[in-house]
Amino acid sequence: MNLRRKIKFDARRALGGGWPKAICLVLLSLGITTLFSVLEELFILITHTTNYWSLLTAAQITPQMLISLSEGPLLISALLIFLSVFISAPLNLGAARWYYNRTQGEYGPVSDVFHFFSQGRLLWRSIWYAVQLFVRSFLWGLVFFVPGTAVGTVTLVSILRAGDQLDLLWGSLGVLCTFLLLLAGGLLYSICIQRYFLSAFYLARNPELPARRAICQSVAATRYHRGDLFVFEFSFIGWKLLGILILPQLYTMPYLLQSRAIYARFLMEAYENPAVTMEVPAPDAQVTREFCAPGEPGDQPQPTQQ
Repeated sequence: MNLRRKIKFDARRALGGGWPKAICLVLLSLGITTLFSVLEELFILITHTTNYWSLLTAAQITPQMLISLSEGPLLISALLIFLSVFISAPLNLGAARWYYNRTQGEYGPVSDVFHFFSQGRLLWRSIWYAVQLFVRSFLWGLVFFVPGTAVGTVTLVSILRAGDQLDLLWGSLGVLCTFLLLLAGGLLYSICIQRYFLSAFYLARNPELPARRAICQSVAATRYHRGDLFVFEFSFIGWKLLGILILPQLYTMPYLLQSRAIYARFLMEAYENPAVTMEVPAPDAQVTREFCAPGEPGDQPQPTQQ
């Protein structure tokens, strides 16, 4: 059994008996997302301002529509983004902590997800962590997507100014180059961004850890495993696509998050103890090391008969 298959197998075992709690966490997350969307729509409905969708689908854009957009949705969007970070950042870290604790045999209640709301310094640390992570991810995005965007912009201008068939041919080649550059940029960005995979779990394990230090530890611990992490995340692509239907998220989200927590614990222990091999050991009861909790207390695995 390879590492990814073992992690997924252990994730299902770790969730054994804990599915109701995990589903409550998913519903909580979906409820908060829905709440923000409803608040934005209510604001637009009450104030009779123009929303973004109306602007995109309008047959003719008038100055009044632009003024309405700048006065209404932009303001409410900025406010909702602030509230979203204020609520989602500590909540996401709390969820990471809940799943990580299950890998150590700790079966906390759903209320543990609010751990980072319990103290002002923890709340601030979670928000500061989310801000740092966004800024770092955004800057890496500039590195990988600016070349393709620049070529695409030049190509678009060339096509609009095309005077003959030769210009159109060069424009077509430019479109192809833009697509390939953006595709390569997206792939490299997805691999590069895995350097922050462990940061939330470092904070989950030790909430007193400074946000910047958690990020730096993640960068160091994932240095030689970012490609593997990308393949690991990509292996869930089918489940993620199925999650578009909303209802399957009640299964896919806990499964994905628990798998991430198990992989995170594995990498963190391997980094801190180089003697831990990154290969899955042979299935021998005396040498196999489990990186997950086998369900709720009392559901302990039976020893292998020799």
